[in-house]
Amino acid sequence: VRISRAIARILVTFSDGQYYGTGFLVSNDLVLTNHHVLFNQRLHNEVASGVVLWFDYERAFGGGLMPVKEVHGDVLSIVGEKRFDWAVVKLMEPMNAL
Repeated sequence: VRISRAIARILVTFSDGQYYGTGFLVSNDLVLTNHHVLFNQRLHNEVASGVVLWFDYERAFGGGLMPVKEVHGDVLSIVGEKRFDWAVVKLMEPMNAL
């Protein structure tokens, strides 16, 4: 349960729409995810123009969402390697979930 706080739901914006993915903290200000989450394969590896991460994302028994910690990712920091399907984004503010 303690480690689950390091997992984030990611809302990513590209020129053709918004998509969801997941990632996890590898330090207090870096999130690791899959390459295809931050690079749009349909648009020749277009880099995301917006990244919003939700930590403590969980559905309540009634179907609504529990309170989440929303943090934005710095799109200028995005790096990744398609061949090994990884990408990293730096958070605009550090998280102390670990």
